[in-house]
Amino acid sequence: MKKGQEPGQLDKEAVGRITCRILQEEEPGGMLVKKLWRLAGMLICLLCLTGGLCSAFLSGFGIRYLIPVFWMLLIVSVLFWIGFSRLPLEGVYRLLAILGTLIGVSLFLLLLQKDVIAGYMSAVNGVRSRLNEAYDGTLALYQASASAMQMTVFFGFILFLLAGLLSAGICYRTNPAVVLAGEFPVLAGIGIAGGTPSFFSFFLILLGTLGMLSAAAVSRADQRDQESARQARQMTEQMKSSVNVWLLLQAVVLSLLAFVLVRPLTNTLLQAQEAGMKTQNGVLQAVWQLLPAVSGGRLKLSVEGVGGGVSDGTLTDQDGFYFGKVQALKVTVSEKPSETVYLKGFIGTDYTGTAFEEADGESFVQAASLWKLDGNVSLGVENLPFLRTYYAENVVFTGEGDDAKPELAANAASSAVTLQVENLAANPNYTYVPYGAFLNDYYQVLGGDGALAGQSVQQDIFSCYPRKQLEEVLEDWNETKQQESTLDQAESAYAAYVQAHCSSLPENLSYLQEKFDLELETKESADPKEAEKNWEKIKTAVVSELAGNYEFVREPEAVPEGKDFVEWFLKESKEGNSVHFAAAATMLLRACGMPARYVVGYAAPASLFKGQEDGSYQAVLEDDNAHAWAEVYREGIGWTVVEATPGFAALVTESDGASGQKEQEANSPDTPGEAFYQEDTPEAETPGIGSRIFRVVKKALAAVALTIAACGIAAVIRRHILCKRRRRGRKGETLGEQIQRIYRSFAALQKFNKKSVCSCQEERFAKQLGKKYPVFSEKTAQKLANIVLKACYSDQGLTKKECQFVLDCYEKLAEAVSKELSPAKRLVGSLIFCFW
Repeated sequence: MKKGQEPGQLDKEAVGRITCRILQEEEPGGMLVKKLWRLAGMLICLLCLTGGLCSAFLSGFGIRYLIPVFWMLLIVSVLFWIGFSRLPLEGVYRLLAILGTLIGVSLFLLLLQKDVIAGYMSAVNGVRSRLNEAYDGTLALYQASASAMQMTVFFGFILFLLAGLLSAGICYRTNPAVVLAGEFPVLAGIGIAGGTPSFFSFFLILLGTLGMLSAAAVSRADQRDQESARQARQMTEQMKSSVNVWLLLQAVVLSLLAFVLVRPLTNTLLQAQEAGMKTQNGVLQAVWQLLPAVSGGRLKLSVEGVGGGVSDGTLTDQDGFYFGKVQALKVTVSEKPSETVYLKGFIGTDYTGTAFEEADGESFVQAASLWKLDGNVSLGVENLPFLRTYYAENVVFTGEGDDAKPELAANAASSAVTLQVENLAANPNYTYVPYGAFLNDYYQVLGGDGALAGQSVQQDIFSCYPRKQLEEVLEDWNETKQQESTLDQAESAYAAYVQAHCSSLPENLSYLQEKFDLELETKESADPKEAEKNWEKIKTAVVSELAGNYEFVREPEAVPEGKDFVEWFLKESKEGNSVHFAAAATMLLRACGMPARYVVGYAAPASLFKGQEDGSYQAVLEDDNAHAWAEVYREGIGWTVVEATPGFAALVTESDGASGQKEQEANSPDTPGEAFYQEDTPEAETPGIGSRIFRVVKKALAAVALTIAACGIAAVIRRHILCKRRRRGRKGETLGEQIQRIYRSFAALQKFNKKSVCSCQEERFAKQLGKKYPVFSEKTAQKLANIVLKACYSDQGLTKKECQFVLDCYEKLAEAVSKELSPAKRLVGSLIFCFW
């Protein structure tokens, strides 16, 4: 009973405190249900965030894994960390528990180190491949491949670590900053590397993030004063049951609609999109053909940027308009490719200084009349690689020595794959055909042995051998064959023809032969047999020379009129697109004695092919897949791709990239990597993929720094204005209003310091203020309260001296609080809240 209170009189304040305490207490059953709901929320948030982030990485880089095992490991990891966060351990015991967990993880790595390392290397390969595609890089790939189970084991380890990090911000202490610090680096890294995460992974991340933020908001609400918490709890208890049922019903209905309705409509939507894209591509294709004619030839369209981006061999028309995201070809293959699929369009043989032209068809016909090929000789020559590979796969010899007779095996079969090419909007002047394909009689070959003429509609199905497989089979056949077949004889005759017609250099480029020195046993690199013997070294030297001394750009400088295209690129500009690199590689290979041609078509990286419901794999090639490359003729093999454009060289095949890397490591700087022009040009370093990424990150950091600087300047200006206004008052403001505003800042500063006192209306104000802030005496605090109350109820008789006294009290409090705060919080109080 308070002093002065009559017996039996109700103490309302005490009743209020008791009532509030009673309302806050819950029955044991209610507490258990509340804990279970909280644990369920933690479980869902942690599952969504951890699974979403890992799924974003896996889907973004096309990594194979076992989905059931993955989600089982995810659930186990999440349950472990939720249980770990609920353990009643503090201090040294929690440290011991963490140490035990680390020991367990180390044992896991020790027992499954081979699987983890294999999974890590394959994951890095996926990231590097996507980096090469996104930044035109030349990062070498590891010579390792992991099974789906090994990838799942590796990412199970990643799941465990990631779940532990996220649980610190969800389960142990609800802190959005910790969770976002784990999310942002993963998502930013995937985006910078060019990954394309699935929508499902983004949905999981969004769901988990919203749940985490909601939990953080509820946690902050629980820390408010008792009265507001009591009112919020009463309202929540009244609405909780009905809201939970309603939200659960909505979630079930929306999920059913998403999976039942949207999935069957996907194919229809894709078909509609493709139909619309075909119409759009048709318009752009018409623009591609019409605009140069309308402009009298003044309007140039880029070879690598236009729908139907395959030109007629003209090299100088590189500047002009650039169309983007135009679907050109649809390629469907029966088996997933393990290498880049090259589709030949234009093939140029004769170099004029500004263009490559088709070969002389009459010369080919005259020479081919002596070869032992039936029917259409041009198609016969085109089919030689396919037929010889099929023959080598299935022929068996009966007898020995000269009496040996070749016969096809009884169970003859072909390992060729089926590849379908549909022309959506590519240049219709050419038929796009893969290497190692078999051509039927209705195709027309231009220039005798060049490109295939276009069709009104191309939707062809080819039987073809993958390039690497074809080369391996024919190399083995050339070494082990007991006698030459008619096909082998025809191939030898064609090789002689190619050597005579595809090895010429113009006079202005003849110096390349003199300056090329690969440190072979002899310097007779122009000898065909010597060149074939050193084929790998020659290819590595040419690719290394171009990649090491020249830079890839999509919009190169125009070649001055009257200048030789290749000579200008090699000596002057030293930067260009795939047209420049392919043309230069063709001339350099010829200088080394290898017959070479210039090709423009489409390049489809293996990662572009996606599985279809019928078991096939499909890729839609857009205008930016239009590409130029060189091809050399290897006797006994056929025309072989030489990819010299930086960035694309790493995509030819994994084995090619690995062999190229070995060559570069095994040889000193004076061998394959040595510049062709040591006397004429200084050494130059081409920015690689690391430099390109560095430039992107540098620009982003510069933008962030400028934004922070601008915000800092704005904060300083705002602080100056508010502090000046606090000292001098606002225009038209009375003394009473100014005193009230200063006192509001006085109270806000106490709250910011988490040492608030009661209202100045209460008698204990002076004692509390003096106790918490010793810079104020009880007399000063009481005087402050009197002035503030006077300003609140009647500002008559207020003086500037009293207003200055209140301002002095505020500044005295600000100085005292500033000494108690940490530097970071002091900076926040200064720049954001403008307390001082």
